[in-house]
Amino acid sequence: MGTMPGISTNQKRCCKKLMERIFCKSKDEIAPLLEQDKATQEDVKFHVATSTNGHKMLEVCRCEHDAKITVGVSHRHNDVWYQVQSIVENALNEEETTLTETVETAIGAIQWGENNCPSKMPSSLHQQFIQLVEKIVTANFLQFPSQETESIEAYLAVLQNSILKELMSTGNCSNPALMLETYAKCFDKCIFSQLHKALERNLQANDLFMLLFWVANTYKSEQLMGHPAIKDHSLKNLDSVLCSSWIEKARKILLNTIQIKAEGRLENILQNEFQSLVSSPVNGNDEEFIKLYVDTIQVLNSSITEAKRISDSLTSEVETICCQQLLSFIQKYQGHVKKLTCSKTKKICEEHQFRIVNNCCHLREYVEKIAEDKTDDSYKIAIRSLEETESQATKLLLQGPVHKLKFDFKDYFKKEGKSIEETINDITELFRRALPMKKQMAYKIVVDKAYQQTCLKYFNALLNSVYNRLLKKWGNVEHRIYQDANILHRTFENLSPGVENHVGLICRVNDILKTKDPEALKLDAAVYFSNNPEISVQQLSALLKWRGDIPSSEIRSILDMCSKVVANNEVNQTVAVRMPLWLPFCCCAEED
Repeated sequence: MGTMPGISTNQKRCCKKLMERIFCKSKDEIAPLLEQDKATQEDVKFHVATSTNGHKMLEVCRCEHDAKITVGVSHRHNDVWYQVQSIVENALNEEETTLTETVETAIGAIQWGENNCPSKMPSSLHQQFIQLVEKIVTANFLQFPSQETESIEAYLAVLQNSILKELMSTGNCSNPALMLETYAKCFDKCIFSQLHKALERNLQANDLFMLLFWVANTYKSEQLMGHPAIKDHSLKNLDSVLCSSWIEKARKILLNTIQIKAEGRLENILQNEFQSLVSSPVNGNDEEFIKLYVDTIQVLNSSITEAKRISDSLTSEVETICCQQLLSFIQKYQGHVKKLTCSKTKKICEEHQFRIVNNCCHLREYVEKIAEDKTDDSYKIAIRSLEETESQATKLLLQGPVHKLKFDFKDYFKKEGKSIEETINDITELFRRALPMKKQMAYKIVVDKAYQQTCLKYFNALLNSVYNRLLKKWGNVEHRIYQDANILHRTFENLSPGVENHVGLICRVNDILKTKDPEALKLDAAVYFSNNPEISVQQLSALLKWRGDIPSSEIRSILDMCSKVVANNEVNQTVAVRMPLWLPFCCCAEED
């Protein structure tokens, strides 16, 4: 005990003197001196005064235990008990004046008890012995930091080292197993007493995680109670109820703290995002561009990562809370975007629209990752909210250029001299302005959507033109359609390498135009309709009519078949595929 933190210099000095006065190098050396017919009191005092060893205060407790090995109500045993108890208490209280008067009597009483009493100690005396050890341990136990500025990590490190040192020192006792078991019980109680005091403080989530990790992983490990030299006696004497009840209490406090922390920080992230949307310019390389979803994920992931170090069950509970907070955050985010979009005084620039799309796709990925129950209504609402917000922002970005495409393609099919590249210049110019954001997910999403819209506008404008006029203008209509499809794909592939191909809508028009056999035409039409879900039955009907040589009755028959086949998922999409979805420019020759 003299080496434990919290003991004053005077107490250490007092303990040292006590050891010098009481103990010798071995019991065998002093036993003969204590027999009254062979040694005088002066002999004992001299031998004790000149003999020292390395035992600590716990050896006093060991002597006390040895002294209590008796039965009944022996007056001699009572002398032993009171004398040893007085030595221990006076040593702790620094009352040195009484030690000289009691040392020789106590030694004699202890030796008498060892020589004359039975080996079994009564349970009541055993309990008194444990209580005294508890008193010593508790009086000198390192207290949990009283100030919130003090390091909990440092406290646990000092506590762990000091306890392990004391437990290891029990090997020097004459009855190390008894002392180790008793010490382990006492330390166990003191530790959780201090940890309960810790939970009464307003601890942050990281402090609670630290304490839980220490209890769940370090406390019973080889670093402390599970040390190979002591584990056989220490581990079996730990109170599992003490440990489990503290963990349960700490867990509840931690989950509540995480919820409050996440809610507050996510609200700050939301407010900062919309202040910057209306005040500060950004670009794709700016940290502000990705700040919302990066900060949001970081706030939630920090708790989940810490929980994973402790247990799977705690991780599941933390993920549930984080998911709930994220779903609530998404609802608020959508509300803010809608409010800003509808504002007549505050306009969202193109860069910020890209930013909204970027936030939505990253948040959607994250909520899909941490949500355990994909059937839950709140999960479905959150995903739908993100999709709606992303779709709205994309629509606003493309609204002007796509709307203009309708008229540009109309002119392209009617007038001479305008190339396909010039026709789609406005929409490609949008992405040239957005090149700083090329590495962002939003850029790829918006390019893909623009590609789809461009092909659809081309298709609609083609149906609104007159086939015979195009034949006079271009000569080979089918070849020109292939050529245009090839240019469109190359253009969007250059904007976003690896973009999904969408020109099948245009290329497959030639299958409908060239097929003469009625049955083959039905199959080609069914495959075309199935592969292009963005077109309606009315548009397919318009395409068949645009060809100009198919009777109305046959068109109705084809449409009926297409509807039935698509409804029943009977189309084999590998059948009737005459050309790849797009071809290099040099391969766009008309097929016979």
